[in-house]
Amino acid sequence: MLKNVLLITALVSALFSLNSEPLTISTIEGSPVSDICSMIIRDIYEKAGLEITIVPMPAVRATSESTAGKIDGETHRIEAYGDKHEELLIVPFSYYSIDTNLFTQQNNPAAGKSLSELSDYKFVILKGVSQSQELTRGFPRVQEFEDSETMIRFLMIKRADFAILSRLHGMEVLKKLRADDIIPLEPPVDETRLYHYVHKKHGDLVPLLMKTMKEMEQSGELAEIIRRAEEEVTGTDW
Repeated sequence: MLKNVLLITALVSALFSLNSEPLTISTIEGSPVSDICSMIIRDIYEKAGLEITIVPMPAVRATSESTAGKIDGETHRIEAYGDKHEELLIVPFSYYSIDTNLFTQQNNPAAGKSLSELSDYKFVILKGVSQSQELTRGFPRVQEFEDSETMIRFLMIKRADFAILSRLHGMEVLKKLRADDIIPLEPPVDETRLYHYVHKKHGDLVPLLMKTMKEMEQSGELAEIIRRAEEEVTGTDW
């Protein structure tokens, strides 16, 4: 009974946000995953009766501005992200997931090794992406870049051995750069569940967004939104 009362109180409190200024939510710029997540989050907020503005920015800047409360939240981060940033609250429902792959040259003799066996090789990762940092923790030769195109170019000229990117993002970059000699390795090194975060000043929105996401999943609406978003971003009907 008390739990239901608290939930209703939180939902009523969140509804007062309806007449306020649109919330500003960041997303990591230059990533098709971000484009997909932005479409999904926009529809979730609309379903909840809330208006948002989504602003692309580098991952490091997004962290800085969201934790400082300059923006109201982030479209997608991994579950462990909140452990490092107590100013942010996770909406504890994974609304999207991605496969993360290693990318390398077709003729790389180390391609058949597991990630744990590759620690002495040169890796390139996106700056500020927690998941890639976790996967390469303890690796001595890791270089971070602001953009994925530079990462793939480093592979092309053999200044790096492996890059870590989501398969979706990496394949888009390979196509753009016509990097025919670079391939994703299978199986993926990780399947990452993604979560929405809001600044703690908007804690009253968490139960409302959680309730909305669950209802959209149960009705099949969320799956349809994901299908449309992936098709629009990739140009492929998955």
